[in-house]
Amino acid sequence: MTHPSQAVDRLLPITERERHTLLDVLRGFALFGVLLANLGVVITAAAAPSELQALHPQAFQKAAGAVLRVLVAGKFVFIFSLLFGLGLAVQMERAAARGRTLSVLYLRRLGILLLIGLAHAVVLWWGDILAVYAVLGLVLFRFRFLEDRTLLGLSAFLLYVPPTLVAARRGLMALLGGESSPGTDFSVLHGLEAAGYLEVAAAQREMYLAFYTSPFALSNGSYALGAFLVGYVVGRRRLLQEAEKYLDHYRLIFRWCLPFGIFCSSFGALSIYFPMPATSPWAMVRLLPINIGSVTLSAAYISAVVLCFQHPAGQRWLNPLASVGRTALSNYLMQSVLYLLLVTGVGLSLGGRLGPLAAFPIAAAFFLLQIVWSHVWLKFFRFGPAEWLWRSLAYGQRQPLRSAGGTTQSSEKISSEE
Repeated sequence: MTHPSQAVDRLLPITERERHTLLDVLRGFALFGVLLANLGVVITAAAAPSELQALHPQAFQKAAGAVLRVLVAGKFVFIFSLLFGLGLAVQMERAAARGRTLSVLYLRRLGILLLIGLAHAVVLWWGDILAVYAVLGLVLFRFRFLEDRTLLGLSAFLLYVPPTLVAARRGLMALLGGESSPGTDFSVLHGLEAAGYLEVAAAQREMYLAFYTSPFALSNGSYALGAFLVGYVVGRRRLLQEAEKYLDHYRLIFRWCLPFGIFCSSFGALSIYFPMPATSPWAMVRLLPINIGSVTLSAAYISAVVLCFQHPAGQRWLNPLASVGRTALSNYLMQSVLYLLLVTGVGLSLGGRLGPLAAFPIAAAFFLLQIVWSHVWLKFFRFGPAEWLWRSLAYGQRQPLRSAGGTTQSSEKISSEE
């Protein structure tokens, strides 16, 4: 009689033939964008406009901030979330092919991911998304048998309606004579420039709890779940796993979504530089074109990667991203270590001292290190250290880590899409 843990383990190994390198490339690509967007926030969190202007010529700072808002913010986290939703479709397809059910396996993995996310928020960085993904993954799992049309309708609602209403709440409450929090107070980090680790960790726990008990958590969660649903439909239809069949569609998406996405993102995001009262109609609905631009630009970015990946030269340039994508969880946690060391007294205490322009060279240099680390690590090990911990905890026993023969070409490689 087969032991339950053995039945679960049969779902795990993924052969080289089952791998989808393009998905790993996209995941690595998304991680770079997430790093760049987060750095644009954390390194300038406590700086007043006058302080930023003193750091560099004002025009350069405004231009860098505009690029981050228009082309980066919200776009790569959408891609990352989409790939999480797509991962469920891939897992269900593999389980069905082996005559297995996914429920126990999937729920156990989500439970461990929740614990990792909470530990991440407490120990490293308050801006954790792993715990949110774990909770929303349960909702996604409940929706898995709905028709594609229904899922896409729900996704459109989640992507645009709750975030817009939450953004409008501040103005509506002001009109009614009440008060509403303007959002997360990042300036808390400014007081941690000379603080020790325990003080920093305590402040981050305070920020984490404050954010996830505020209406803004609903906005972020709704946006992430909307992206999950899109990714699940994309995965169920195999639009990325068999991308070569849909190249004409990707060309069309890129041609139309790139200019439209830039227009919508610019229309919404650049208005931040023009002060206006919270009660003005435009201030209350500004997030709607921003989110429309984020989704359409994300589609354009995905299409660009897909199209480039079809050419040998494009593959040579993009393949290094696959190693980062295969160790996505480990690299995501490493990025949080960077934020901690960069902006607080635990490290360099640079929070509020740098303008948005600095995010670009810092992100490029650190991500290059992550590419090198990921490539070298996977020469000797089957998956990243955090992925190994996740897998071992989820299956209740220590999993083999080293690659057979010191190479990742083993037939039992574990994909980061699992």
